[in-house]
Amino acid sequence: MAHLLLCAYDVADPRRLAAALHAVTGWSHGGQRSAFECFPARGEARHLAPGVAAPLVARADRLGLFRPVRRRSFAVGRGRIAADSPVVYLG
Repeated sequence: MAHLLLCAYDVADPRRLAAALHAVTGWSHGGQRSAFECFPARGEARHLAPGVAAPLVARADRLGLFRPVRRRSFAVGRGRIAADSPVVYLG
């Protein structure tokens, strides 16, 4: 079963930014600029962070992975809180 994982990054160098974007888009199901909603399966989640973090430099760039708690989450405006899904189609 897949669970929502939010991935956000701030990358100083354009080449590293492009590499991080390329790595996270393989996992994401939407996002805005440098923040993405990802739904990796339990066994796949451990591969997301190293793949996105690989091109980054610790002193210059930032990466945050967050697993929101549904009972503490809320939506503002037209947004909906993403629900965990037992099926994820990657195609």
